Amino acid sequence: MVIFLEVLYREKFVAAWTYKTLNFHQTTTNRVESMHALVKGHFSSHRNLLVKLMGIVEHIVEQQHTEIRKRFETSLRKVMNHHKAHTILENVLRKVSIYAIELMAFELRRKEDGLRAYGSTCGCQFWTSCGLPCACRLEKGQINVDSIDVFWKKLDFESTRRGIEDIDVDAEFEKLKQKINPTPPQVKRSYLEKFKEIVMPGKNTKKPHVVQMNTRGRPTLKTQEQRKAEATRKSSYIPSEESWFAGSYGLPRHGAYASSSSQKKQQPIDLHPNFPNIMLGPKSEIAIGNYGSQIPKVFHPHISNIKDVKPDGHCGFRSVAVVLGQKQGKYMSIRRQLLLEMRLNEGIWRQVFNPENVGHYNELYNMIYFEGVGSARPEHYIRMLETRFLIAQRYGVIVHTLDIRGSDTVFPLLGGPEDTEEPHQVVAVVFVDGGHFIHVILEGSYPMPPTDLIWNSNRTERAAAWYDRYKDQIDAYERLMYPPVVRKFSQMLNI
Repeated sequence: MVIFLEVLYREKFVAAWTYKTLNFHQTTTNRVESMHALVKGHFSSHRNLLVKLMGIVEHIVEQQHTEIRKRFETSLRKVMNHHKAHTILENVLRKVSIYAIELMAFELRRKEDGLRAYGSTCGCQFWTSCGLPCACRLEKGQINVDSIDVFWKKLDFESTRRGIEDIDVDAEFEKLKQKINPTPPQVKRSYLEKFKEIVMPGKNTKKPHVVQMNTRGRPTLKTQEQRKAEATRKSSYIPSEESWFAGSYGLPRHGAYASSSSQKKQQPIDLHPNFPNIMLGPKSEIAIGNYGSQIPKVFHPHISNIKDVKPDGHCGFRSVAVVLGQKQGKYMSIRRQLLLEMRLNEGIWRQVFNPENVGHYNELYNMIYFEGVGSARPEHYIRMLETRFLIAQRYGVIVHTLDIRGSDTVFPLLGGPEDTEEPHQVVAVVFVDGGHFIHVILEGSYPMPPTDLIWNSNRTERAAAWYDRYKDQIDAYERLMYPPVVRKFSQMLNI
């Protein structure tokens, strides 16, 4: 087994590390080993005076200095023909190392020949390991010199510290202030505490954790009572909502200072007031601050997590991937599966999507089909009103589309609830910011939005059992959303 792994997967194990570490394409020790061989080649014997050794090293360094200067001049003056063929490289010619341009040209060929041909994802290894634009960034158009790491732009021997004195501290702090101001108070306090630790390390108000020094033998009852009293005295302060992050550091952690049950009752419950099932934290505070007001209030008590995804035109497919237990980078797999569903049941979906708008099936297929790298253009943005039917049928899940303007539910069109493993999986996506999708996790017997009219008119008899199965939750939603007077008036209109 060891030999099998070593032969087939040795390079892949190494790549898992080198692709995530900035190494500027230096992934071996050959340079160090060759330098040792070069120095040893200048020694006439194994016995040499220190003065002679220093002279040999100085000579080698001068040779290398000349060679590096020659490479700098080559990068500043020379342009290779196959580099001119890529118009996207025009802005970086003679401005960065010619070796870096060669690497970017190779990445362009990889984008054209590999990623587009097979619909693979970029992975951004080129960006994280070399500091150069990767395939998904090259997809956006002309390369900006500022997007290239300074390592490749250094084409002289002048000190890089020359521009440090030109930093405008006030302007830089103003930029940081603009980034920090929209964050919640807890996050602001956390940033402020960390900044104080860096600027004024001697004035840190946080005390080191109490550690029991004498651990020999079991403490007497009197000593135990004294320690409990001390722990009670030190943890009697209950921080407010704004000072919770800063105030939680002073509590003793050692096992000898375990708080009593009465103290546990005094501890603040770190739950959001509007979302009682969401634990407070920097990420959850930001998510609630950004999207909480855009989620219908009827679902607030039943949401246990709000998950945002990358807003790159694939957000709807990314949200579905995360709900199904995959990484959000698997959005291309979701697209391919939905296209497969459309081909397998083409007759059914043409009947569902084409009755009033002939050709709508083809438009939907072209929307889901994506062969590029990186962000999607508007014509490939998800149309959740139609795509949710494909998601529900392909994966056998319940799909909720939540929106403050109106929410509804879609079940699988063909199969019934007994055809899907229980508990049934729920995909709940929220439409926010006028063009972005996030997903939330709903817990318990939450009120379920009513079923979509298209589902009602196209479902099979077997699929009708979905509505019967969740009728109580659907009725609960209608009771919460529509008062009795409104329901009675609606019934009169139906009559």
